[in-house]
Amino acid sequence: MNDELDFVSKLPARNLIDPNAFDVSMSAVLIGLGAEKYIDIFREHNIGQCTLIELTDEDLEKLGVTDPEIRKKLIEEVKNIPIYEDTAANQTTVSPNLSVIDIIDVLEESSQHMYRIYLSMMTNTLVLKKQKTPDCLIYKDKYASHIAVTTLSHMTNVLNSMEIALHTQMKVYVSMHAYSQAWLLPSSHSHASFADDGVLMEMGKLATAALADMYGTKYQVGTAAEIRQPATGMSHDWAKARAGIKFSYHVDLRDSFGPYGFLLPGSQIVSTARETWQAVRAIVDNLSPGFK
Repeated sequence: MNDELDFVSKLPARNLIDPNAFDVSMSAVLIGLGAEKYIDIFREHNIGQCTLIELTDEDLEKLGVTDPEIRKKLIEEVKNIPIYEDTAANQTTVSPNLSVIDIIDVLEESSQHMYRIYLSMMTNTLVLKKQKTPDCLIYKDKYASHIAVTTLSHMTNVLNSMEIALHTQMKVYVSMHAYSQAWLLPSSHSHASFADDGVLMEMGKLATAALADMYGTKYQVGTAAEIRQPATGMSHDWAKARAGIKFSYHVDLRDSFGPYGFLLPGSQIVSTARETWQAVRAIVDNLSPGFK
């Protein structure tokens, strides 16, 4: 816990991501690459990911990064870490009457939090590969950065703050993934049911029928607990149970259980997008009073 508090104290005061300046993501990069002792130097000189990419070994040494192995690691690995490009999000004041623009801002803030987790995990993976350590999320008895812990806490607060607004303003939630060709209803972690399960199932079948009309692609419709296996942490469960979004689905796109799995060939990308769009359109077009 003390290590976590020490890490949090090193984070910038503002949580917005700015790759052109020292920010919370830069902290994650340094910690993930084993260079946490140089955080203060990077903060003092306001060095972000974009700046770091341009620095040479000599530049880093002049800045005070005395460890040659760390300098080499920073130069080699920082080029492999994606840079978050959209930094326009603002902190959103929570209100029961959030406008559509406010909700978009909150979702953008959430995407930044998710990016921090992704960045932390990526830098951790880089360290593990260099050390030839079996792939796992733990390195030297700690996460590559404790940012995942603090970020998840932030995300919980952000998402919970949206509940009232979402109850009144959003009717459909579709979370798309790959793979297995399944149109999943809540709930996923148990066989619990909702009062409108019948309507959810009917709309799901309508959507997958519209999808199949294009290229004949077949989808299963049901809950993960019924047609797959119970699973936790699925966002459409939260969208239905907590945010009150009536039509909440988790969609596993192509491939089925064929030869491709997650590595769907490029020749199927456009057709997958087209048929999936037909399914979404079918839902939206049928949001009649009987479905609302």
